[in-house]
Amino acid sequence: LDVLEKATIELRAAINAAETRFAVQVAELERRDIPAAYHGLTMTGWLRHHCQMTGGVASGIVKTARVLHHMPTVVGNALDGEVPYRSVQLLAQAQGRNPEAFAHHEPVFADVATYLTPRDLRKGVLHWEQQVHYQQALKDVEHVDRLRSLHLAQTYQGIGEIRGTLNPELFHTI
Repeated sequence: LDVLEKATIELRAAINAAETRFAVQVAELERRDIPAAYHGLTMTGWLRHHCQMTGGVASGIVKTARVLHHMPTVVGNALDGEVPYRSVQLLAQAQGRNPEAFAHHEPVFADVATYLTPRDLRKGVLHWEQQVHYQQALKDVEHVDRLRSLHLAQTYQGIGEIRGTLNPELFHTI
């Protein structure tokens, strides 16, 4: 690789590691109750005030930070710069939604997060969640299929009108 390319890749890895390290520190600040005890603020409020973040960004970091201790392998890889912070966030959300199942699969997620893009990881997580909640996913598909409809009508001028509701698969084929 070119020197500039190598430096850019190394910088991105350092940013990934720094973002995760930041979330780890946020978790520790909250665990010690420092924002509330010393400033009368929530962790999100503290981030907004002291780190000049929007409420949405601060809230997202706090939500991620709260589950990091349940993802030690993912966090280890992320602190090494191997996992984008966005992937850490996606996995933290998956852990929050499925804590027991996630614990069994965390080493696999930690591995695939090192080579999948966040977008592809998100697809994998969604597929995994469908398997974890297969019966619910089946009910959801059946519910969506019941919502499908097609209405044909002729207006008073003889013009045809079509209205309908499609399931996601049919919609994406159009």
